[in-house]
Amino acid sequence: MRFHWTDLRRILSSSLILCLIGTITAPILFSQTQQPAEKVDIEVINRIKNEELQHSQIMETVSYLTDVIGPRLTGSPGLRRAQQYAIERLREWGIANGQLEPWGRPFGRGWSLEGFTANVTAPAFSPLIAYPKAWSPATDGVVRSELVFFDVKTEGDLAKYKGKLKGKIVLFVPARPVEPNFLPPARRTSDEDLQKLAAAKFESERANFQLSSDRRARAELNYKKWQMLLDENAAVVLEPGFGDAGTVSVTGATVPAPVDAPEQRSRAWDLNAPKILPQVVVAAEQYNRIVRLVSRGLPVRLEINIDARFFDQDPMGYNVIAEIPGSDLKEEVVMIGGCLDSWHTATGATDNAAGAAVALEVMRLFKTLNLKPRRTVRIGLWSAEEQGPSGRKLRSDPFCQKNWRAGAL
Repeated sequence: MRFHWTDLRRILSSSLILCLIGTITAPILFSQTQQPAEKVDIEVINRIKNEELQHSQIMETVSYLTDVIGPRLTGSPGLRRAQQYAIERLREWGIANGQLEPWGRPFGRGWSLEGFTANVTAPAFSPLIAYPKAWSPATDGVVRSELVFFDVKTEGDLAKYKGKLKGKIVLFVPARPVEPNFLPPARRTSDEDLQKLAAAKFESERANFQLSSDRRARAELNYKKWQMLLDENAAVVLEPGFGDAGTVSVTGATVPAPVDAPEQRSRAWDLNAPKILPQVVVAAEQYNRIVRLVSRGLPVRLEINIDARFFDQDPMGYNVIAEIPGSDLKEEVVMIGGCLDSWHTATGATDNAAGAAVALEVMRLFKTLNLKPRRTVRIGLWSAEEQGPSGRKLRSDPFCQKNWRAGAL
């Protein structure tokens, strides 16, 4: 679904108003069973609506996070710039206690993509829609190589490639079927589907999940394929991306580990991660075309250059935390926030500059309208949302820890 900036502004402004009104009224509704209900100040709500509809700064915040700063991978300079920008904006609005709060344990290595090219040069030139995986090592300059289709269906097939992979660009898997899509890109979930989701027992199903024999065999074969590529010192590994019509979904680099050795598993950003190969994800339609060319017996050549940089100076992870102190009920905390980080292949507009901007705008409106909340209003802009919930496991606040475990935050 495509949005114009005007559409996005209207959606975010509406979300912001609901969020701020909820910030004011939620404690009132929540406390009705425990104490007399507090009066809702309609005049204040109208002031909030008028200020946001007439003088909103929400799109300026979204634009700076996405257009100016861009990707905000955890541990990267982009995320650190975004965090400092958020703290500076809070300070401009009169909230001087904004700070970077460490999680309490290290995250690992930072990473940024400094440059990238990927082209088919034979049998005919064509640029590729492709991205390196996050935390992929750089190549040693431009790699120009004939391509090898690593067509391994059984462990016995590995022997065919021994001595043939050094310095090569490798297609790791077969072509991925891309089915035609005749459905609209977005549709409302039916009441019946929502009831099924509500009744589902996700925790018990997850606890009882085990690899089937077929999946275990595939996982073991994949590990052996990766290990052979490492042993043979292949130059670059290519895989097809999820999505279609040129959309490429890219996450972190693969770190191979034996299926039955969880103690050996690590993530690409871990400080003690083992050596991995440069890895690139290609748009499925283009990947499939390359497979078809190789299957015809044609020599296919590619050139790939990954210029990536790791950051080991500060392995700690951080969140942005700030608050507006309350008055007589200041020990009670109303929490707002969202993740500030994003993946490296886009500007992270909907995931989640939009949500972070809404949370920041709530704080601005409190100060601009000189509202005096009875309860402390705290903002948290998390990092590492894309690498698990690490940043959202709040370190220092028992109230937040309790309510996070209860699902209230």
